[in-house]
Amino acid sequence: MPNERNANQNKNNSHAYSTPHNLLMVWLCGVILLGCNTTSSRIPFSKEEYRAKNESLLYVFRERAFVGGGVQTVFFLDGISIGLLPQNGYYPVHTVAGKHRLRGCSASLVASEDCKDLEVELTAHSDTAIQIVMYPGDRRFEFERVNDLGRLTELKNEGNYYDPLLRDNLVQKQKRKTLSASSLGKSGSNEAAPLKIAILNFSDGTNSTMYGWLSPSLADAIDLSMRRDFEYRRPNPQAAQSVADKSPHAAAKQLAGMLAADLVITGRYTLNSDKTTVHIEAQLYFAGTDSVLGSEEIDSAVDAQIFDATKKLSEKIVHRLHQLVRVP
Repeated sequence: MPNERNANQNKNNSHAYSTPHNLLMVWLCGVILLGCNTTSSRIPFSKEEYRAKNESLLYVFRERAFVGGGVQTVFFLDGISIGLLPQNGYYPVHTVAGKHRLRGCSASLVASEDCKDLEVELTAHSDTAIQIVMYPGDRRFEFERVNDLGRLTELKNEGNYYDPLLRDNLVQKQKRKTLSASSLGKSGSNEAAPLKIAILNFSDGTNSTMYGWLSPSLADAIDLSMRRDFEYRRPNPQAAQSVADKSPHAAAKQLAGMLAADLVITGRYTLNSDKTTVHIEAQLYFAGTDSVLGSEEIDSAVDAQIFDATKKLSEKIVHRLHQLVRVP
């Protein structure tokens, strides 16, 4: 499958989620560094082609480096989560000329969350490359503009499943299934249209500031995993979260109403009694039938394994949705 996907995407690959300071923490950082430097990229670098007269190309990338090796970064463009950007990875972003706002957020088990914003003005038929760089000390995370696309030749395209052209050019057996009212067993008007799905930040029940980064990271990881298999609409994550934050104790049904969403994915994570592992659980509520479609949970050690656990929980949700979707 990876080779087949490479063959079908090389011509059209395009852009597609986040803390005591002592010797123990230095050791832990080293463990995480070894555990998180790999990338799941499947698509090698190739220069993108313009698709429209007023289009610009933005390449955002991370090179391998010792500093920040255990830090995850999530990249946003104009408030939309593009995805998780690991070391040795890049996203080619097809967008229109004009002003855009980039946001990168980083977090790990040994450092608090750090976000940086950068406004860039892109011109039509121009290539702009922005590197995400990690630094020691207070200056942990920065955007740096570079002029040489040759820096990307050894990196891997992480893909971007928000890009409709990329999705349209997949072979039929790799086409995404539409998550619609009819596919989930609900008939009515507009039953074939893609559902509006709100994926909210997970509630942090650890009573610790060390794990706040996990809250939005879980939501973005779920979105990225779902995007690879399904078509749906996700409302602006920041706007949706702002609405949900105003009613922190609202039930899923209430949240669906406030967000005008068809499907709401929520979750919570807590430390287990041993204080060395975390329990994460997620719930899928479908307003179309006023029912919980399912819940998934996972336990993980509070070390580098937690990143893999995030991915596994996301895949469990995707698997559950595949079980629920009715194939015509």
